Amino acid sequence: MPLADQDDLTGYGFSSQQSSLLGAIPQKITGVGATVQSGAAVLISRMAELNPSAVTANSFIIPSDARVMNPFFLVNTNATNPAFVFVPSGHTLVATPGATANGSVQINAATALVNTAIIWQYKPKNWALK
Repeated sequence: MPLADQDDLTGYGFSSQQSSLLGAIPQKITGVGATVQSGAAVLISRMAELNPSAVTANSFIIPSDARVMNPFFLVNTNATNPAFVFVPSGHTLVATPGATANGSVQINAATALVNTAIIWQYKPKNWALK
């Protein structure tokens, strides 16, 4: 599924406001200081630059109104702290070694080999990641 960024959409005749809402614009978001789903910082963009604050780990959550087959591209830019990204409450994350209700993925610090993830809802209330 192709994604359009803000410049692409403006070029197709969308207004600047519409383009900024619809385009895949990277947004930096600071996490909340815990590794729990409740109270986690809500992702405000499908292209999120995660910034765990100066505690051991922070959590983020995908918004409950996320649509099926709209992927979230996530990168942890913090040099020392991991980021935990939860699926919405009541949803299931299907990942190795199995499916987990209200599951999360740990995205390692920027100094690790893998500090990115792509997560998408492949059918209602079921999420996959890469």
